Amino acid sequence: MNDSRTKTIVYLAVGVALIAAYLIALRSMWLSAGTTDIQWARRSQLMTGLEALAFAAAGTLLGTTVQRAATKEVEATAERERGRADENAGGARAGEAMRASIEAKLQAGGERFGEASVSNPLKSELVEILAAGAAAREAAQ
Repeated sequence: MNDSRTKTIVYLAVGVALIAAYLIALRSMWLSAGTTDIQWARRSQLMTGLEALAFAAAGTLLGTTVQRAATKEVEATAERERGRADENAGGARAGEAMRASIEAKLQAGGERFGEASVSNPLKSELVEILAAGAAAREAAQ
C-alpha cells in the first residue's frame, strides 16, 4: 500500500476517533448535570482540552476534503496545458522545418532562377515569408 495513502487512512481514523470521543464526553457531561460544582469544574477542564482536539480534527478532515477537490482541479488544468504545450511544440517544429525549406530555396534561387534579383516574384515572396517568421519569433521571445 502507498505510504501516503496509509497516512491518510491513519489521519482519518484518528480524526474520527477524536470527534467520537468528544461526542461521548459531551453526552457524559449532559447526563452528569446534577453533580457538585467541584466535579463539574474538573469535567469542564477535561472537556476543554478534548474539545480543542475534536475541533482541530474536524477542521483537518474538512480541510482535507476541500483541498482534495482543489488539487484534482489543478491537476486536470495542468494536464490540459501539457496537451496544449505538446501541440504548440509540434507547430513550432513544423514552422522551423518550413523556415529551413524557404532558406534552402532562397539559397538555390541563384542557380534555379538565373541571376537572383529582388524582382523575381518567387524569391520576393519567400523573403517576405522569412522576414515575417523572424518577426514572429522575436515577438514571441
